[in-house]
Amino acid sequence: MKTLLHLLPFIGLIFLLSLSQKLKAAEWAGGEITYRCVGNEVYEVTLRSYRDCAGSPVGAVTLQASCGSIQIQASNYIKVSTQDVTGIIANCQDSSICKGGSFPYGYEEHVWKATLDLSGQSCCNWELSWSECCRSSAISTGSAGEDLFVTASLNNCLAPFNSSPAFNETPQFIVCANQDVLIPFGASDSKDTLDFFSYHLVSGLKAQNQNITFSGSFSSLRPLTFWGFPNNGLTFPLGFTLDSLSGELGFRPTSVNQVASVTVLVKEWRTINGIVEEIGSIRRDVIIRTLSCPQNKKPTLNASFGVNACVGDRACLKIVTTDDDTLDSVSIYLEGVVLPNVSFTNNNGQSRLATGEICWTPDSSHIRNQPYLFYIKARDNACPFPGEGVKAYSFRVYDKPRADLDLKQFGCGFLSLNKTLKASTGSLSSKWEIYDSLNQGIFNSFRESDTTQLPQGKYVIKLTLKNPSLCSSDFTDTLEIGAYQANSQVLNLIQKGNELIADSGYVVYLWYDADNKLLQKSSQNKIYLMETGTYTVIAYDSLYCTKSSSAPIQVSLLGKNHLHNNLPKVSPNPVAVNAYLSLEGTEGVVNISDAFGRYVPHKVYCEDRNCKIIIYKQGLFTISAEDGSTYRVLVY
Repeated sequence: MKTLLHLLPFIGLIFLLSLSQKLKAAEWAGGEITYRCVGNEVYEVTLRSYRDCAGSPVGAVTLQASCGSIQIQASNYIKVSTQDVTGIIANCQDSSICKGGSFPYGYEEHVWKATLDLSGQSCCNWELSWSECCRSSAISTGSAGEDLFVTASLNNCLAPFNSSPAFNETPQFIVCANQDVLIPFGASDSKDTLDFFSYHLVSGLKAQNQNITFSGSFSSLRPLTFWGFPNNGLTFPLGFTLDSLSGELGFRPTSVNQVASVTVLVKEWRTINGIVEEIGSIRRDVIIRTLSCPQNKKPTLNASFGVNACVGDRACLKIVTTDDDTLDSVSIYLEGVVLPNVSFTNNNGQSRLATGEICWTPDSSHIRNQPYLFYIKARDNACPFPGEGVKAYSFRVYDKPRADLDLKQFGCGFLSLNKTLKASTGSLSSKWEIYDSLNQGIFNSFRESDTTQLPQGKYVIKLTLKNPSLCSSDFTDTLEIGAYQANSQVLNLIQKGNELIADSGYVVYLWYDADNKLLQKSSQNKIYLMETGTYTVIAYDSLYCTKSSSAPIQVSLLGKNHLHNNLPKVSPNPVAVNAYLSLEGTEGVVNISDAFGRYVPHKVYCEDRNCKIIIYKQGLFTISAEDGSTYRVLVY
C-alpha cells in the first residue's frame, strides 16, 4: 500500500503530462496518402494532412509501410506546401482563422513528400500509413479527440511499379444545412489510364484495423443527420449516398453546427490475364461541418451523362450552367481528366452563365470496358462561400468495325460484293453503295453480301459497317467493268403441244409465269406447262450474260395429269415410262391394269413433275391418267 501511495504523485504527473500533450496537439481534420513509382520498386509517397486551424500548429510527420511482420520507414521527408483550404474565395473581404480573419473556422492543407524503398522485398500486400493525435475536438457525432490513422495500399506482386490514383478535388469541409450537397471524391490516375476505380464509404481508423467511434445512431454510412435519416439508401436528395462509379457523395444535411468524420475508400482495379484484380487503394478521411448559410442558390450543371466515343472519331460533350441568383456569375472548371489531348473550351468571364465543351479523339489504346470519368465544377462568386455544383461525365470508348472489301467480277458485268471482317464489336449492319463516274448513286443494298450487274464503266464501291455502339466505318474501292458482248442472237420460243421450248446452247434456263414466280431452273431448254398464260424464260450463257424472251401459250390438257404420247410400246422389265404428272402425290395419279382389268402393282417417282412409272411384272398393260388419256405398253 505504501508503495502505491508513493507512486500516486508520479501517476498524476504522467496523467497531467499526457493531458498537456493532448491539449497542445494539433487538431486534425483529415488526411490522405498517395504514391508514385519512380523506378525499381522505389516510391515517392505524398501525404496531404488537413489541420483544423482551431488547434495547434503541426510538427514533423512519419510515414511507414508494413507487410505482415515487415515494417519499413520512409525517408527523405520534404515539406512541399501549406495552404488555406477553407473554401473562402479570394474576392471576399473576409478570411478564415487560418489567416487571422474574422470567419470563425478554418482548415489548412499540409503536403509532405517522402521516399519509400521496397526493392528486394518479397512481400506483396503493403499498407502505407500515417498516424497522429488527435482528431478535431469539434467533431460532434463521435471520434472527437481520437487518433487519426490514414492508410493506402499497394500490391507489389500483381502490379509492380504501379502508381496510385489521386483525388481530383480539395476536400470540402463546410456545407450549408438544408441545402442539397454534392461532394466529389473522384480520383484519377495519370499514368495507368486503363485502370479503373470503385468508391466505398468506410469507417475512419484510429489505429491499424481499429475503427473510430460513432455515437448514437451515427455510423460510417450515416455520419451526420440528413433528410431521410437514418435511412442512408434513399434516392438523392434524400439519404446519404456515394456513387460507386463516380465517387460523388450526395445528401441534404438537416442539422446546423454539426461536425462529422467521413471516410471514402477508393479501390484501384486492373484486368490481368482476363481477370479483374484489386491492385491498390487510397482513402480520404476528412470532417464535414454544417453551417447556416445565406440564401445563396448553388449553380447547377446539365444532367450527368456520357457519350460513346469511337476510335479515331472526335467525341464532344456540351456543358451548360444555370443559377437562380441573377446577380451571381458562374464559371466552369474541368477536374480529374487524364485523357491525352483532351480539349476543354469555355466562356468564363464572358457570360454570366458559363457554357463549355469538352472534346476528345481516342485511339485504339483507350479501348476498355469501363468509362473514362471526369468532372465539371460550376462555381458562383457568392461570399464568403461560393456556391458550387459538380457533375460527373464520361467517355466510353469503342472500337470501330474493320474489314477488307472482297469484290469479284464474273463476266458480263456481274459483280459480287463481299467483305472479310478484321475487327468488330457485336453484330454489324451493312450498307453497300455503288456510284458511277458522274458520282451518281446507281445501287444500294443492306445485305451482308450481294451481287449486281453493271454496264461497262468506272465505279466507286462503298461499304458502311455500323456496330451496336453506333461506331461506323466506311470502306471504298474503285473498279472498272470492261466491254463485254452477250450472244447477239435472239432467244426464240416455240410451243410444241403443251411444252414451251427455247433455243439450245445456254447454260441455265429460268422459267417464270406471268406473276414472275419461278417455275423451273435447270439446264433443260423446255418446260411442260399445265395452265394457259404468258411465260418468260431467262437464259444464261457461259459468260453469265443473259437473254430473255416471253410468249403466250394455250394449254389444252383435260386434267392435271397427262401421259406423254411417246410412251414406249415395249421395254425390258422393269419398265421405266416417262410421264408428266403433278407433284401433289405419287399414289393414284395413274392406274395400271392387265389384260383382264386387274390392278398391277407399280411405283411412281417424280422430280419437278417429270415422273417415271416403274412396273414390276411382264405382260400387256393399260396405263390411264386422271384426264382419261390412256396408253398400252408391253413389258417383257
